[in-house]
Parts: sequence; structure tokens; C-alpha cells
Amino acid sequence: MTTRPAQESGTTVVIGRDGEIEMLAALARRAAAGRGAVVLVQGEPGIGKTILLDAARARFTAAGLHSRLGAARELQQTVPFAALLCWLDNTDTPGTDSIRALLDSDDRAGDAAARPPIVIAERIFEHIETWCAAGPLALIMDDVHWVDTSSASVLQRLCARIDELPLLLVLGARPQPQDSAFTVLAGELVERRAPLIRLGGLSDEAAAQLVSQIVGTTPGRGLMREVAGASGNPRYLTELVAALLREQAITVIADTAEITEAVDGQRPSTTLAQEISRKLDFLPRRAWQVLPTAAALGPVVDVTELAAILDRPLLDVWSVVSDAMTTGLLALVDSEVMFRHELIRLVLADQLPATVRAGLLRRAGRVLQTTNAPIERIAYYLAVADQELDHTSIDWLVAVADKLAFRAPELAVRLLRRATTESDDAQLIRRYTKALLWSGRIAEAEAWVARSEHGNDIEMRWLLAQARHARGRMADAEALALSIRIPSIGPDQFDPYGLRAHCLIELDRLTDAEDVLKQAIAHNRGVPDVYSSSNLFAKARLYLLNGRWDDAVAECGANTAAPDVLGYSTVARSLAALIGIHRGTFLPDVDSIPIPDDLVGATGHAHLHQWAKALTHEAHGHPDLALKLLVDTYERMADHSAAATLYYIFPDIARLAAELGDTDAARSVAAGADELVARQPTASRSGTALLCRGLAERDSHRLLAAAEAFQRSGRLLYEAQAHENAAVLLAAAGRDIDARCSLDTAIGIYSRLGASWDTARTVARVRPYDIRRGVRGRRNRPKSGWAALTDTERKVAALVADGCSNSSIAAQMFVSHRTVQSHVSNILAKLDLRSRREVAASMPDRKTRA
Repeated sequence: MTTRPAQESGTTVVIGRDGEIEMLAALARRAAAGRGAVVLVQGEPGIGKTILLDAARARFTAAGLHSRLGAARELQQTVPFAALLCWLDNTDTPGTDSIRALLDSDDRAGDAAARPPIVIAERIFEHIETWCAAGPLALIMDDVHWVDTSSASVLQRLCARIDELPLLLVLGARPQPQDSAFTVLAGELVERRAPLIRLGGLSDEAAAQLVSQIVGTTPGRGLMREVAGASGNPRYLTELVAALLREQAITVIADTAEITEAVDGQRPSTTLAQEISRKLDFLPRRAWQVLPTAAALGPVVDVTELAAILDRPLLDVWSVVSDAMTTGLLALVDSEVMFRHELIRLVLADQLPATVRAGLLRRAGRVLQTTNAPIERIAYYLAVADQELDHTSIDWLVAVADKLAFRAPELAVRLLRRATTESDDAQLIRRYTKALLWSGRIAEAEAWVARSEHGNDIEMRWLLAQARHARGRMADAEALALSIRIPSIGPDQFDPYGLRAHCLIELDRLTDAEDVLKQAIAHNRGVPDVYSSSNLFAKARLYLLNGRWDDAVAECGANTAAPDVLGYSTVARSLAALIGIHRGTFLPDVDSIPIPDDLVGATGHAHLHQWAKALTHEAHGHPDLALKLLVDTYERMADHSAAATLYYIFPDIARLAAELGDTDAARSVAAGADELVARQPTASRSGTALLCRGLAERDSHRLLAAAEAFQRSGRLLYEAQAHENAAVLLAAAGRDIDARCSLDTAIGIYSRLGASWDTARTVARVRPYDIRRGVRGRRNRPKSGWAALTDTERKVAALVADGCSNSSIAAQMFVSHRTVQSHVSNILAKLDLRSRREVAASMPDRKTRA
């Protein structure tokens, strides 16, 4: 009879996972062929996710993929982009210093706000695209259930683009937690039907094989019965067997390993806890004063911070940590000292009573305020301690509140809420309001301002304007924005001009909105402007509504050429596609329309992409698909950040529903339009409600009233659509003269817009009733020559002929220089010229130039 010595319990032998590894290898081969994929490897702690991912890397390499491995950390869930930085922290990753600088900057919060997280996200995404351009890539993220919100946002964007990249994205996670950044990411994976590898316990055969690897021989029935309590979890099974071996509680008889009677039947959790205690017995007594505290603070052990919290000499604490690493309690992972197993950490932390742990966390937050520790970690300790903040902590919070609200808004809300119950400091209250707003708690932010005795100061009124804008109360928001001197407001995540211009557009004050946007361009000229893309898109949206479609297309072109950190370029392409569809010049494959990303500009106008896709379906002869897509978009985005302009798609839903006889869709969109008017009565919204209700109830009088409302609002396309729908109902009722009048009005407007697709559709809809057009209006603008130029292009051409530069023209016309460049390109193309110098020579009459 012999007793085997223990082997290292952290064995990396992969047993019982051949099918999972082969599945990952197949996805790697797909990525190597240029078709990306994302896969989620899910399982409980200790089930073998990390070992599986390590083993799969060899198969990825064999398939020709370069691999980058990283993991999210529990204590970094509030630290923006912490999870993604592990992919960037490599010596072969040039250009990441700028990303680090943005994240680690100790500048004022106002300066930080000029570099929002979306700037950093864009830089990171550019790095990933660069890696993919160099060759097929496998990005592996373990413990993604602890991912921070910013990293999760980039991962969602990768999922949306995965089909376009030679990329295999492998995510390892525990079963989905509630109320975490991973919840939204997991929903994205489900929606995309991403492959899921769910790791369960090892089979009895595989478990026996693993035990055999550890003990060095065949395990007997008694031993397997003992380890059955591990439920096939490789880590727990390994720890159990290793503990029994160290106790010399396993004997080998006739090449079969069996358990002694002394420990037979003990609960696995008891055995593991005893093993951890035994390891601590080998350490000096002072270790008991260090390791439970370290465990309570989290999985990562920062020796310097731990020494400060314990008020002990640094070398003494390092000595304890070093001994713990020698015995295997701690390990060095990616240059960080960490507890080797989460289970070990939890058992150690539980040795401290709950009240002691809370006091310890509070002390940690207070002590680290005097160090260079990240503000997110300090805030985390103060927040989880869940105790009243002392004066020192409140002073620290006031000093860092803006930066904390920018980088970790949820954590800032949690702390600032507690602090404001204990103080009426005006600065603290303002910062709490901003944190509420930035974390998406709009109604709560508005209510807080209303209750606050500081609600009349400039910054609080500006925050109230943002809140009311976000809730769709445009008139109130515009009035507040107008009452505030814009130069007195510091950098913010909202553009003061853009906010007011958006409100004015939605209040049907289109001329005033254009004037405000001109002010914005003049105000921001010559300085770095993070809002240039949003202002360009706002002008394009305005010109879409008032019928200046050539100018709208020019602004869209300028937008795609401008630096875009807010995500407006993709929705600008969608808007340009919409105009092209109406004009019959852009009928692409549905899937070729650029998909918006997850940046603020794109998400705020995500319905434009779906709208363009739907009209493309209709143009290709599939009105049923168009209606389904538009209805799905309406239902899904009713409470979305795009809700303020979602009603733009209502007339098309109502028209298609009437054509296809879908009464449910017709009534639903009519009810939604009525609710819209109740929240903010304007001519355009009233017109939308009248149009939808008129089609749902086949009431031509409502449709004609809708046309009048749209005419008052200055929205030409919608005015034409109201007349088109009225013509159809009037024709069906036998009112030929009235039908022809509405038909001529609709086609006249469509002709002014160049909307040939709408013209053809209108004629086709009334043809069954033998209604013909009356006096034909002017023809569409020619495609080439001076007559093809729009009014704006004529003005630009005149200034070009005078020798003005693009910058000079931009200053005179209050537009961006990129918009001017777009106009110049259009002018040269329509006149078939090669250079600006030829413009002057080709002008028909220099004396009549504007």
C-alpha cells in the first residue's frame, strides 16, 4: 500500500472538452476565411472556461489567427474601458499611449468632457480594425460578466460589425448576472443568435479521468463517491482531491486509489475551507491580520494600498503577500497579484464579520483619498461601505464629482445621493443633478432641480433644459436654452446650440433653427469642435424637412468627411440614402445601407437606417416587408433615445397599412401620433396625427387638414404625402375634380423636390380610378449645366468665380468648409469642369451673379 504525493492542483490538462474545442476551431477557420463570428463560452466558476480558452488558442494559431487574450476584473466594473485595455497592453501594440493618456488624465473635468468616452471607444475600435487588416484575429475576453459599461459598448459594436471583419470574438462568462453591463451585451448576442458553448460539469468518465491525472492511478468507487459532491466542476474536484492527498487521506491498493474512512462522507465545502485554513497555518500569525482584509477588498491585491489601509509598513505587508504566493493562495497574473481562486478569497473574506468588512471598506475609501489611487476605486469602497460619509469624504467627492460623473455616472449617483442627504452645498447638488442626467435618469434629474433651492442659477437651468429636451418638452427646453447666456456654460456632453436648434426644428421654427446652426458654426470656427458633425447633421435634417434636398445631401457629404466622435456619419449616410430613394437614384441592396453604431449620434437617430431599409424594400416590390420593418421599429423605439423624431416614419406606416389593409398597424400608429400631439402640440405633429387618423378612418377631410398643417410647418414632403393620400381617397369616392386637384398639388411638390419615385407611386395609386394629371407643372431641374445648380450652389459658384477660398466662402455663408467643398464638388460635376478656375470663365453672365 502506498500513498501518492499531491500534484499541483492548478493542472491545465483539458479533459472532456473535445467537442467544445472543435467547435471553437471551426469558428476560427471561418474567421480565417474572412467571415467573422462571436461565441459565448458560459459556465459557473471553476467549470473550466479559462483552461478551455487557453487550450483553444493553439487551434486558433493553427487556423492562421493571431490571438489576444484578456479578462475583465470585478473591481474594475466602474472603470471605463478597463476590460479592453488588456488587449492593448502589449509591447507590439503601438499607438495605445494616447488612449492611456485620455483615460489616466488628471485634467479638469471640463476638459475631460471635451474628450468623451466615445472618442476613446473610436480609438480602440480603430486599433482593432487595424489588427484585422493585418490578418485574421482572435480576441478573447474572459470573465466578461464583470465587463465595464464602456467596454461592453465597444463589444456590442464589434458584434454588429463581426460579419465584415476576419475576427473571432470569444467571450467567457459566468451565468448572466442581473443589472450589469453584460446584461445588454448578452441580449445583443441572443439577438444575433451567436453560438453558445455552455460548459456543464464533467461526465463521470471525464471526472474519473481528471482524478486519475491528479492521483496518478485509477480512482476507486469510494474516492469517486467523495468527489461527486463537486458536481463535475473541475476546479472544485481538483481542490478536493489535492486536499485529500495532502492529508494523506488517499491510499493506493492494487493500482486503485481509495479514500480512507476518516474523511469519508465529509461535505466538499467543509474540506475546501479546512484546506484554506491549513494553508494559513503555514504562514506567520501576522498573515491573519492581512489576508482576510485583502480578500475583503477584492480579488486584486495592491500591496501599497493594502499597507496604507492597514497602517502597516510596506515591507511587512509584502512579506505576508510573498508567503501567500509561495503557498499558492495568491498568484501573479498579468503583473497583478491576485487570489488564485475566487472561492479562496470568499472564504477568507467571510472570516471578518459583516460590520467589520463595512468599516474596513469605508476606511479604505478614506485612506486612499490621500493617495494617487484611481477615483473609481476610492468611490467604490465608499459606496459599498454603505455608511454615512464624513466631511473629508464629502470634500473629496465635491472635488472629483464632475470627473467621476463623466467616467462612472452610476457610481457617482450612488455616492452623491448619499452626500446630498447630508449637505445642502450648491456645488454638490449641481453635481448630483449632472450625474443623474448623465446616467439616464432624466425624470429624476428634472424633479431634483424643481425641488432644489438652487434651481435658478445658470448651471442648474442649463441642466433642466437638457432634461426637458430629453423628455420631449421642446418648448420648455428651447425657452430655457434661450434664457441662458451660452458662453457662460462650460464644456458639457450636450451642445448648447445643437440643443436649441433641435428644439426649434421640432417646434416648426425652421428658419430660426437654421440661424442658430449658423451661429454654432461661426462660434466654433477655429477651435477644436467635437460638435461639428452633430451641427452638420442637424442642418441636413432641417433641409430634408423644408425641401432643400440638394443642400441636405451636401451637408451629409460634409458630415461623412468631418471628424466624427459622436457617431453622426452613419446616420448621415442613411439620410442621404432616403433622399436618393425618393429621387429614384439610390436603390441599393437592402443590406448595403450602413448600419449605425452605438455612439450617441447614431443611437439618437437609429430609425433613419430602418426607414431607408423599409423604403428600399418597397421600391423593390416588397411593401409587406417595408411595413413590418417600420412597425417593428416604431414598437421597439417608442421609448428609445430616437423617440423625439420617430414620428417621421409615421406617415409611411399609415400609408402602407392602408394599402395592405393592416388595420391593427393603422390604428396603432394613429394612437401613437395622437399621444405625440398631447405631449407637444405643433403643426407638424398635428399634421402627422391627422394624416394617420385620416388614413385609418378613410377620411379625406382629415387628410386635407393634415396637408394644411404640414404647409404651415414648412415640411414639403409630408404636405405632398397628405395630398397624395387625399387624392386616392377622393378618387375612390368618385370626387374626380377634388382628386385631380390634390393629385396635381402632390405631384407639383414632388417635382420641386425631384422625388420621381414618389411621383410614379402617386400616379400608379390613382390610375385604377382613371384620374389623370391636370396642367403639368415645371419639369424637374436638369441634371447638368448652370440650370442644374441649386440656389445655394449658384451663390457658392459666384464666390468661387470671385476667387474666394473655401474658408472665406464658409465664413460668408455661415456654413462649414466641408459643406463648401461638397458644394464645389457638385458644381464641378454638374458643369463638367475640372477646376475652380474654369467656373468664372463658364458663367453665363458675370454681371448677374449673386
